[in-house]
Order: sequence, then C-alpha cells, then structure tokens
Amino acid sequence: MKLIMEGWRGFVAEEQIKESLFQDHKFITEVLGIEIPLREDGEPVELSEETKKQILNEVAFLRRIWNGAKEWMKSTFKPIADAGFLFFKMIRNKDGEGTEIMKISRKSILQRIINPMRNKLREMLTGLGEKGKKLWLWIHHKLIMPATNEKGVRGLINRMGLAVLFRTVYKYVSDLIPDVPSPSDSIVEKIKEYFSNVVSNLWNKLKSKMGSLDGWLDMAGELIGSVKEAAEALSPWTEASAAFVKTGESTTQDDERAFTEGLLRRNLYNLA
Repeated sequence: MKLIMEGWRGFVAEEQIKESLFQDHKFITEVLGIEIPLREDGEPVELSEETKKQILNEVAFLRRIWNGAKEWMKSTFKPIADAGFLFFKMIRNKDGEGTEIMKISRKSILQRIINPMRNKLREMLTGLGEKGKKLWLWIHHKLIMPATNEKGVRGLINRMGLAVLFRTVYKYVSDLIPDVPSPSDSIVEKIKEYFSNVVSNLWNKLKSKMGSLDGWLDMAGELIGSVKEAAEALSPWTEASAAFVKTGESTTQDDERAFTEGLLRRNLYNLA
C-alpha cells in the first residue's frame, strides 16, 4: 500500500502502483469492497481485466475520500475530526491497519447506533398488528439490509447514512405511535407512505453525495437539521473507534475485543 500512497503523491511509476495494488487482496476486499473469487485451494484467482478496471475505478473514488478525510481532520468539531482520522488511517493502510480499522468501524456503527434504533423501530411497528409486522419486514429487507451488507468504504458510508437517517425516521414514527401501541391500519399506511416517498428520496440524496465527504455531510445536515446534528448522530461510532485505534482502549468492556489480537499483531497502537 506504501507504493499506492506514494503514487498518489506522484513519486512512483503507474505500473508499479498497479502491480502493488493488485497483489493486496485484503485491501481490495475489505477497503475497496470488491470480492475476489477463490480457487479450490483457497487462494485468490488471477484477477481478470474487468476486475482490475473495477479496482482502479474504486481507487479513484478512494482518492476523493482521502482528500476529504484530510480536510475533516482539521475540523474543530470532534466527531468530524475523528471520522476524518478513521478514514485517513483506513485508506492509508499502513502495515495493513486499514482492514482492521474497517472491521472496527463497521461493527461499532452497527452496534452503537443502527442496532439500537432498529430494535426500537421494530418494537414500535410490530406493536401495530400484522400489517405493522409486514411493514417492518419490508423496511428491513428493502432499506436496512442493503445499507448494512455492502462492504468497503462505500458500505461504511452507507452505514453512516443509515445512522443519520434513523434519527429522522425514529422521530417521525415515535410521534405517530402512542406509548402503548395497538393495532392501527391507518398509522401503518402513513408510515408506509412515509418510507415509500420521503425516506427513499432522502436515502437517494445521501447516496448521490457519496463521492465527496464534505458534500455528503452538508446533505446529511440538511436532512437532519444541521451539520452539527448529523455529526452528533455519528459520534457514538467516531468517538469510540477513534479512541480505540489511537490507544487500544475500548470505552465499553466488550466493544471491539474480537479485533484486539489482530491489532496487536500489527502493532497499531502503543500499549505503554
């Protein structure tokens, strides 16, 4: 990955950059989010020209995110600076740290933000009767699963978008549903219309800004109320993951424990 980074600064010949990149299978699968088929012996197959082209296209996308991350790191607002730090370290991938930081970030944003909101939303909707249960399954399969299953940096930005969007969604739904929900077809229809029209439109707007971190943040702020609110919606992920990458210390007992051994092997933080 060092050759790739130096190539971005113009120090290394293009063919050397490509050769180094095409051999870094972990970076390709975990950070670029491109699957490489395996042979029967478990080794990756030789990359096709089509796959190589896809890899180079994703690197061009990553270069834009890299530039945005460097700007975010200058922010005086801690959640934005922490997010910039995580993207910077992830894309830089020094000593293979990018794949570990990606794993930490994907897990943290899911467990700290998305899952709690998802569970609350499921509880409210399933309390509205059979139609509410069916609506929940539709939301789960049409929005939540696609947003959380995509890999790589694009997949992480999708999770960020879902985390921000869930704040708006939760407020709308909780205002409609009484504290003790009971079967109500009329409320279900209102929520279904909201998801079919408003939420899908908001989601498409966020995805359209994926190539620019600043553009994405501005759009997220517009959708949720302000840039500050959008960043605060992400702070449970950014604060915990950035602190863990910098110090190796988790803010909760069990968070990221599964990744500690891998990080220690790569000497990503100072234990002193």
